Amino acid sequence: ADGTAKVWDARSGRVIRTVSSYPDKLRSVAFSPDGNRIATASKDKIAKVWDIDSGQVVLTLSGHTNSINTITFSPSGEYIATASEDKTVRLHPILNIGELKNIAQIRVARSLTTVEQRQYLLD
Repeated sequence: ADGTAKVWDARSGRVIRTVSSYPDKLRSVAFSPDGNRIATASKDKIAKVWDIDSGQVVLTLSGHTNSINTITFSPSGEYIATASEDKTVRLHPILNIGELKNIAQIRVARSLTTVEQRQYLLD
């Protein structure tokens, strides 16, 4: 509830990275497929991608007009999907930063998932 995300080493039980820069509590956190980055989403309508090794923000994603409920990486790691209280799902390209796609007008989504080698999102 303090706006931070902690990455824990599952073997040792130690915190290896804490990322923090949110005024509001986090709503969702996801690991990239390669395990090198995490994505965080917050009530403040902003999503961020963090490098785990450096603890630095490498990408800030905006565009939602209400709290982001959930975030996930595509299996390839090329996109991040976010779903918001504004009743939209947005697909953000993260390799070639470009125009985001508002891919769905939905009921309020609480979770998203991707399927290996498929281009589906489940609401």
